[in-house]
Amino acid sequence: MLTIMTLLAGLVSEELAQEMLNRRRDIMIESAGYELIKQEGWKEGVEKGREEGLREGIERGRVQGYREGLLFGIATALDMKFGVEGLKLMPELKRVEDVAVLEAVQQAIRSAQTVEEVRSLYRE
Repeated sequence: MLTIMTLLAGLVSEELAQEMLNRRRDIMIESAGYELIKQEGWKEGVEKGREEGLREGIERGRVQGYREGLLFGIATALDMKFGVEGLKLMPELKRVEDVAVLEAVQQAIRSAQTVEEVRSLYRE
């Protein structure tokens, strides 16, 4: 009802409409219904935050697991192709965070003729 009165008061005077709007706000804040709405909104916000955090955590875990798998595959390929000299690249490769670079290294090992050729892929 106050909302309708505020709208009608706006036809007469902007100041009167603002005064009624402020009064309506005061009445709402004092009511038990306002507190219930506020608590419900807070719960929804917490739940959404939890869901977003969970999704983000799952995605980070997936990427990290994929990265670790790539590093394992790279280490195996380097060992098979270049032996101990190839494995000496692993400390450097473990510092590479970009999964696309690690994928390129993994693919290039097949055709690489030297360890330096592989190293040039992630040092560019």
